[in-house]
Amino acid sequence: MGKNKQYQQKRMNILRGFSELITDYGLENVSISKLAGYLKIPASLIFYYFNDKEELVNETVDYVLEVCLEKSKMPFGENQDLDPQEEFSRYMEKLFLGFQDSQETFHLRAYYVCYNLALRDNDTRKKFYDHQEALRQNFRELLEYFAERGSIKVNNVNEAVELLFCMITGVENAMDFIDDEDRKRKAGQKCLDLFLDYLERS
Repeated sequence: MGKNKQYQQKRMNILRGFSELITDYGLENVSISKLAGYLKIPASLIFYYFNDKEELVNETVDYVLEVCLEKSKMPFGENQDLDPQEEFSRYMEKLFLGFQDSQETFHLRAYYVCYNLALRDNDTRKKFYDHQEALRQNFRELLEYFAERGSIKVNNVNEAVELLFCMITGVENAMDFIDDEDRKRKAGQKCLDLFLDYLERS
């Protein structure tokens, strides 16, 4: 591994460790020394990779948003032999029911910690705005792809994109407050059924 790659990997480890801690304690309650203890490294090493806590927070927001955006970029169209309807069903199930993945749950919690910062910091607010616009674009490409393959019929793409965006962000928010796994699955499935019903009627 080259020096630059090692450098980036170590920075990423610090960002991930910080994002893990803030899900439990919040941004204000995680100091550099607390993070160093959690990662079992000297605090001076963190300052080698980040100038101060402000830079660490800013880059953690970028890291968390990028990870969450990747969730909506699940690959489609890679297997042209797969039945289009089956491919669409699998994609939708992953999108609406993927909260059962513990890694996704962790990143969603980190997302909402950072979201609170966006409510009082204009630079972070702009990052969230750009993130949500990118998410909408991902959903647009998704729906247009499956419409072209005949998996679904979409009469109003803008409306369908906005509905999907609102439903997914709503499901993700709600799931963080439901402890019962069976109840989570039923709630996610219900939202999925409602979206599919909308596509059938549109």
